[in-house]
Amino acid sequence: MCVRFFGHHAAVAMTSGDFLDALGRDVPEAQSVVAEHLEDNDVLLLHLLTGDLRRFAFHSFEMGRRDVLERLLALVDLALREGTDHVRGAMTVSFVGNTEWWDPAMQPFIDTWPARLRRELHRPPSRQHVVCASEFLRERHEEGP
Repeated sequence: MCVRFFGHHAAVAMTSGDFLDALGRDVPEAQSVVAEHLEDNDVLLLHLLTGDLRRFAFHSFEMGRRDVLERLLALVDLALREGTDHVRGAMTVSFVGNTEWWDPAMQPFIDTWPARLRRELHRPPSRQHVVCASEFLRERHEEGP
């Protein structure tokens, strides 16, 4: 269990379930993405869902749904700051890392991100990234062909 300390209060890190609960509460517009993910996979595969949410965020950006985009990006940012290693890894690898940051056409989308997400693009890979990439590959394998 990851425990983080803020001032004098201890806080338990955001789990995958906590992320899903917050998503339902804060970004109800994304519930169709979650429902489709659970229908396709029978279980929550956070790395895969996070990739789906990245595509949903980009679609929201393209459609000018700034309010939806801002709420989703705020939650991804919170998960990156407050999540368990698995949650932080999913945000790092499947949201930030899988955005086509090298494509200049993506820059306006990336410019909407909170500063921490943008900084994550320029952070050198760490052992955590390798572990998270391994989790992503394991989820893909569990998903099957």
